[in-house]
Amino acid sequence: MGVANWQRRFAVLENNKFYLYEGDKTKEMEEARKSIDLSKVQCVCFHYDERAPVKSRKLATQGIDQSRFDIYTIGRIYHVRSEESDARTQMKHAQDWVDILQNAAAHYNPKYDRKFLSTDI
Repeated sequence: MGVANWQRRFAVLENNKFYLYEGDKTKEMEEARKSIDLSKVQCVCFHYDERAPVKSRKLATQGIDQSRFDIYTIGRIYHVRSEESDARTQMKHAQDWVDILQNAAAHYNPKYDRKFLSTDI
């Protein structure tokens, strides 16, 4: 999915589910657009991580978007990125989400690839 095709979603992590909603209004939050069962997540890592199960074809490209990360499940890879007004905050929020999702997936899935855990919470 190219950058031109990004769709804004609002994310909520609740127990073993990562929910993606259309928006943050009450009506939009009534039903999730997508949900990812963390017990089925194999890996969460940054898109350009050289250790990723599926390597980005743009590893050598200059100006890569460091806020992109991927959630690997059996049969599907979810491409996610943080959206903030400044790059520094955007990268910080992406790192926060990656850390949280890695630890949650490792908690709910005993087969989670632990080499991607930055820290155990």
